[in-house]
Amino acid sequence: MKRGFVHIYYGDGKGKTTAAMGLAARCGGRGGKVLIFQFMKKDESGEREALSNIETIDIMSGYEKIKFTSKMSENEKKEASGFYGNKFEEICAKADKYDMIILDEILHAVKKGFLYRG
Repeated sequence: MKRGFVHIYYGDGKGKTTAAMGLAARCGGRGGKVLIFQFMKKDESGEREALSNIETIDIMSGYEKIKFTSKMSENEKKEASGFYGNKFEEICAKADKYDMIILDEILHAVKKGFLYRG
């Protein structure tokens, strides 16, 4: 079994996504297989565009109807929760095929209740 590491970037301010994407570029640039999924964000960042050019990096599409959780109705929250829960299960099912998995903003999704299945 390979020894793994968990990096957690959490808190207010900038730099968390940039740090994670830097590690993805480093790993993917050396031939490592990387999977990236961004919770609670649109699919339109500069990092996504740059990293999509590295053949060994897979970037999963996010939730298309994203908006601030404070602006979501209960039905919208339920729909988003279903989407994120399904994506997380999909990621877990194929995790062993990757050297690195980035779950950007997963702690925010957990905090907002989007990964709770009750």
